[in-house]
Amino acid sequence: MSAISSCILRLRRHFAITPALPVLLLYASGLAGPVLEASTALRWLFLLAGLILAIAWQGRRFLLVLWLPVFGLAWGAACRSAPWQTYLRLLPRAECAAVIRAVVISNPSPAPAAASDSAASAVAPSHEVIAIQAIRLDGSWHPCRGKVLLRLPRGKSSSRSQAAPQLPILRHGDNLLMEGVFLRLPASQEEHLSSHSYGRHLRSLGIHRLFLVQKFLAVSPASGWRRPWRWFLERRGVLARLLTHGFTDSASAGMYQTMLLGGQGAMPRHLREAFVRSATIHIFSISGLHVGTILTFALAFLQSIMVPFRLRWVILMPLLGAYIILVGSAPSAARSFWMAFAVSLAIIRFRPTASTNALAFSGLVLLLVNPFFLTNLGFVYSFTLVAVLLYGWQPIGHINDALHEKVFWLPHDHQRRWRQWSGRWLVGAVGTSCLAWIGSAGLNLYCNGLLTLGAVLVNTLLIPVAWCLIMFAAPKCLAAAVYPPLSNILAKIIECLMDILTGLGQFGSQPSLAPLFPMPSFAWALLFHVLLLALRAARSRLMRWAAALGLAVCLVAATAGNRRAKPPALLICQGDDGAPPAVCLFTADSRAPTVLYPGGRSSARALITALAARGHHRVGTLYLPVANSDTRGAANIISRLSPAALVLPPKLPTRNAFLRGQIHSAHADGANLTHFALAASEPACQDGAVPLASLAASAPRRKTDSQQLQHLDGPRVYFAPTSAPVGQIGALLSYHDTRLGLRLIFERISPGLTVISWRSSGNANDAVTLEASLRPKIIWIPLG
Repeated sequence: MSAISSCILRLRRHFAITPALPVLLLYASGLAGPVLEASTALRWLFLLAGLILAIAWQGRRFLLVLWLPVFGLAWGAACRSAPWQTYLRLLPRAECAAVIRAVVISNPSPAPAAASDSAASAVAPSHEVIAIQAIRLDGSWHPCRGKVLLRLPRGKSSSRSQAAPQLPILRHGDNLLMEGVFLRLPASQEEHLSSHSYGRHLRSLGIHRLFLVQKFLAVSPASGWRRPWRWFLERRGVLARLLTHGFTDSASAGMYQTMLLGGQGAMPRHLREAFVRSATIHIFSISGLHVGTILTFALAFLQSIMVPFRLRWVILMPLLGAYIILVGSAPSAARSFWMAFAVSLAIIRFRPTASTNALAFSGLVLLLVNPFFLTNLGFVYSFTLVAVLLYGWQPIGHINDALHEKVFWLPHDHQRRWRQWSGRWLVGAVGTSCLAWIGSAGLNLYCNGLLTLGAVLVNTLLIPVAWCLIMFAAPKCLAAAVYPPLSNILAKIIECLMDILTGLGQFGSQPSLAPLFPMPSFAWALLFHVLLLALRAARSRLMRWAAALGLAVCLVAATAGNRRAKPPALLICQGDDGAPPAVCLFTADSRAPTVLYPGGRSSARALITALAARGHHRVGTLYLPVANSDTRGAANIISRLSPAALVLPPKLPTRNAFLRGQIHSAHADGANLTHFALAASEPACQDGAVPLASLAASAPRRKTDSQQLQHLDGPRVYFAPTSAPVGQIGALLSYHDTRLGLRLIFERISPGLTVISWRSSGNANDAVTLEASLRPKIIWIPLG
């Protein structure tokens, strides 16, 4: 009993220093149920935790604070129903056609100035956020309100032969009159394959529907108060041009623009994926690193011009708020602003500052404005990592002081503390990287199935490089506006630093340093973070060792357990672009999976997501049986899944050199390459089909390739691609694996309808029908 009383006493002492923390926790205990769509038992568990916290905080006066979880429960339920989204009540169905009047409320991202000619030209964005003002249903206009994501159909429409309408170049505040279709938010690509979904992310931003535009009836510029507001938001484009002035590499320009101005559109996809796999993507999200560096630079400048102490912070806060609005007000950026606001308020009043209280205050403000931030991955990542750094920094400081204790033995005039700066910085950097790795390991496994083993080393070297890049931003903009030759010199220096940054990210994203595992359950993630909290809260050495051992057991259980579905099986991944689906074949002899990719960029993304969720980051053989396969999707599969062998058509597509570059890179890394050849002994297909193609007739030139080919499916695999006219019944692809006794046939019944039929040695004939839609679909079919 004394141990419990001691814990309660320490908790009350901590709450006295950070009064915003218990308020946030009580509010979140009621908010979590409706926002997270939790079960009834889990909702009661959250409320029970809030009740225990209220008793521990207030004792007998706990009834005075029980209104906080009740308010959180009511506010979460209200935000879930979204009564202010009045257009939802006007729709006759969840998905229907309509004509709407709307205004653009998002701020389109500027393109980097160093882009190539094709990329630098004005390219219409694929989606923007709009605010609906009125809907025309049944011939009459109905005024309404609500936020919607504007989308364009990709490729060709399923009901028309002409190309989809191109979205005009939109600006903030533009008034639109357009015809289209309301669609529900896309669900996750199977809940058991993904811990989050794009639809849930959109809902966290207050968006409940997509609007697929079919025809623009009118577009007019902004009017009223939106015109000066648009002028302010478009200063982001001016800053982007100044930042990227003098760059010769478009990738470096896009990354530098993303680092300083937020957003992800200017950053190349393959580099973004490398930084995600190496757990270093945080440097491209406006957060405490950026805000702290900017405040340090600005405070030093204001101090140099003799601005009074309090006035410095009064000047800085509005300027910092304007910067956060310009970069998009992402959760991590908003968290940094409100933390800086709380700290500056304490400094102006000459009161002691508490970083943990500022963190809790910022979380409370953001969750009051938008409760669905609780499901936003950026919000969860940001607050979890900062909390781990703040509460775990004290042991790092003790270690640093102990290592440099001898300096304090000398008289003050002979200490020369500047000699310890490098040592203190190294200990602090390594300690910070270790804390960040511990805090993010659970979230990385739960959300991405990644265990970033090299993140500690990469982050230790990366942070000073990122700090230098942020410090160069202000001189770079000033030089670009006043003296362009100096801007060109700074651009060369920044490009060299960006090359170092890219090299560190690619080093940390290697499969050996960032292995993929099956994503654990929500219960595992909850247990991991409870043990992480116990590790910090425990006072006795025995409890700390027990919590550390529990964390190690959790990581081993998530990474060592083999929970992949038992092969043989088919994994069918359909995208949202109407192209044929990608098929992945799992065999019974534990070989790497085999992938058939007839084409479709979206199906390639769905395939990569599904395989990552099942713990696969490599495939055995990638077949590209159709000569007009989507080259960008095939290149993404090669770069992300590193196939051991590639089987290609006789003539590769020539319209995209990126695919050829990826193929040559894979071959240089040891991948076996071979091509189809026409087998004259096979009968020709009907309706003008291409004759049967066989790998057996295609012998590689090199002897090493011939030896590797004996261990593949090649000599026992046959394809029959046909050229049936669009709209008629015809086989797109026939796949036969004699080792497994499996035969697959892709049939295109109509431009939007694909049928996959198969026959295996253990099962009778079966088939699945896939209709082209805007929702990716992943199907798992056991064959045993």
